[in-house]
Amino acid sequence: MADNEHWYLEDEPKPNLHGWIFRQMTMGAAYAAIACMLVLFVVLVIRSIAFILPEDPFAAIEIGTRALSALA
Repeated sequence: MADNEHWYLEDEPKPNLHGWIFRQMTMGAAYAAIACMLVLFVVLVIRSIAFILPEDPFAAIEIGTRALSALA
């Protein structure tokens, strides 16, 4: 075969298992952080919508009927 017994090329740096593990764990942590932020964002959006809506769902109907009866 060839005189080069290494499976990687001579002009490239030798592969490092520590670097690969660090890179994979960092990517996993980044994905987990993005997923947690997405869940937090969805919860905050739902809570903000809940603050806008009235406590009693029929309160808006009653206010509308009172306003109509006051005008008539």
